[in-house]
Amino acid sequence: MDPLTAFVFGLVSVVPKIVLTWVETRSRLRVEQLRADLAERHEQRGFERSLRLKQAERPTVPQQRSQTDARPAIVVAAVPTQADPSLAGVPDTVRRLLGEIDGIGARADVVPVERTAGGPVRSLAGARAAAERFAPQPAVVVYLTVNGATTTALAHLSTGFAAAGKAPAQAALIARYSWDDNGRGPAHRHINLAAVPERSAEDVVAYTVTWFLLALVDSYWQVKFGVDPGLLAQTRGESAAERTARLEREAAVLAAAGYTVTAEEIADDYIGLHVEGPSGDVVFVVDADYPDTPPVTIIAGGSRIELGAADWTPECTLADIVEALL
Repeated sequence: MDPLTAFVFGLVSVVPKIVLTWVETRSRLRVEQLRADLAERHEQRGFERSLRLKQAERPTVPQQRSQTDARPAIVVAAVPTQADPSLAGVPDTVRRLLGEIDGIGARADVVPVERTAGGPVRSLAGARAAAERFAPQPAVVVYLTVNGATTTALAHLSTGFAAAGKAPAQAALIARYSWDDNGRGPAHRHINLAAVPERSAEDVVAYTVTWFLLALVDSYWQVKFGVDPGLLAQTRGESAAERTARLEREAAVLAAAGYTVTAEEIADDYIGLHVEGPSGDVVFVVDADYPDTPPVTIIAGGSRIELGAADWTPECTLADIVEALL
């Protein structure tokens, strides 16, 4: 499985857990802060204080805040100067990609560059300071850090109500990026830029950050209000682009091995490839699920070859099949 596909699949299990903790922490701290405020004014507004406390203890009721106030603010900090110069445009690209999503304005407050602090965020403390400007509105601050040849994208999810010592101890990891496979942790959290040569480093970072943010906003509304905005689902067109890029890489490998490869788009998301060599030819047809599922059709020497899902993994390639058949 290529790094970008693995990253998207990883979001499904990782992001909802992050958001659940975030929402629970915000709700708990909001109740704590409200209790403290009520205690200070107990003699003056006893009945009203009691009513507000009961309302605060039901933090998932959307009537407590307007929909506009409930939208998480999304801040993408400037890239630090020590980062690879090719990544300088990541914040602008992320904001542009988010702006292309239908309905994003109703679900998230994508902060334009003029409303950010302007400079890069280099640490969790800097991210907290950037988020405090939006309190008590929930805020997500995305920033990049650099350690040698590795660039890391992180997200600070503000509580908006946190007192000293109650802020999150660390930021949420989006992904680590480098030009090799020497990453630590789950494979989907470390992206080898060399494995996606058809995309620029800026695009890889910007797209993965954008996908993370869309998954986060989707989960936020699901957890807090029981609403699924379906923002990440709008990027499914990227799956087709990734499949095409995968097939282009595989065709290049076959061509380097001396084969002639002809590709043709077929209706309903099918792509056909004809691989010709000195010892014969092989015809492949793949569908929209490739490479997660094997080619739906394989014909070699006029005979149809059956390849079941149990015999296939995304690491397999068309070149492997050609080598086995010819």
